[in-house]
Amino acid sequence: AGAKIMLTPCDADPTISVGQLTGPLNITTITMCGTAPALVVAGGDTVFGAYPGDNIQATAVADFAISEGKKSAYLLVSPDSAYTANLPEYFGKVFEAKGGKVIGRGSFTMGQPDFSAEITKLKGLSPQPDLIMTAAYEPDFPAFVQQLRAAGVNIPVYGADAIGTPTVKALGKLVDGTVYTSAGYPAPGSKLEAFNQAFTKHVGHAPESTYEANGYEIGLILDAAVTAAGSDDPMAIRDAIANLKDFEGVTGKITYAGTNRMPIRPVVLMRYESGEPKYIDTLTPNQADVPAP
Repeated sequence: AGAKIMLTPCDADPTISVGQLTGPLNITTITMCGTAPALVVAGGDTVFGAYPGDNIQATAVADFAISEGKKSAYLLVSPDSAYTANLPEYFGKVFEAKGGKVIGRGSFTMGQPDFSAEITKLKGLSPQPDLIMTAAYEPDFPAFVQQLRAAGVNIPVYGADAIGTPTVKALGKLVDGTVYTSAGYPAPGSKLEAFNQAFTKHVGHAPESTYEANGYEIGLILDAAVTAAGSDDPMAIRDAIANLKDFEGVTGKITYAGTNRMPIRPVVLMRYESGEPKYIDTLTPNQADVPAP
C-alpha cells in the first residue's frame, strides 16, 4: 500500500514476523517497546528497537542489586516469550560477573494460575536467596506475588519494565520492595513531566506508564530522521535513524549510532514502597558489562 514506516507491538515475536515481511520491501520497522535484543537480528536490518533492551535493563538491575549488597538470587523464567526467558538470564550473567551467585532457577508457563510448586521449591532453599528475579508480567506476576506472600515468603522480587502498571500498583503492600525499570522519570522541570502534563490535558487522564512517552518519542525520532535525510525514502529513513546520536527525547538522550539498532538510553530504577512507586536512580550501564544477545 506504499507504507514507508511500520510500527509493531511491544513484543519480539510479532516484530520479528513483521520484519521478515517488511525487510525485503526496505520498510523501516520500529517496535513500540519490544525489548529483546535478538529482535533486530532475527527481524532484519530495517528493524529498530525504541525502548531499553532486555540486556540493558537487566544490567542496570544487576548493578543496583550488587550496590545494595545482594549476594544471591533465584531466577524465575518462562520459555514462552523472549522477554520472560532471557531477561532474568541476562541479569544472572551480570550479577555473577560482579560477585553475586544464582542459587536456583524455576520455570512457569505464561497464563498459569498456580505457582505452588515454584513457591514450595523457594521455601525449601537454605539459605534463602536475597532476591527473586523474574520478567513475569500480568496476569502472571500478580498471581505469583499474591501466592508468594500468602505462603509467608517475604523475599524481595525484582523485575523489569512490564510491572510498572496500575494493576501491579493496586496490589499495594504485597509488592513492597519490588524493584522494576522504566524508560524515564518525570522529575520536576523535566521534559517528561511536561509531556505528562500535556498528555493529561489532551487525553483527560495521566499516562499509565512511560510507554505513552515512548510512542511520542518514536514520532520525534522519525521526524528527526526524515529531517536529517532530507527525504522520506524508506532506506534513507532507516540510515538516518541508524546514525542518530544523543538525540534528545522526552525521557533522555537516545543513541543509535554504533549500535545494532537497539538504542543506548538511560534506565530508571523504581521500587514499590508502602504501595507506591518510588524513584531510586537513573543509570546508563557500561556497555562492556551488557551481555551479548
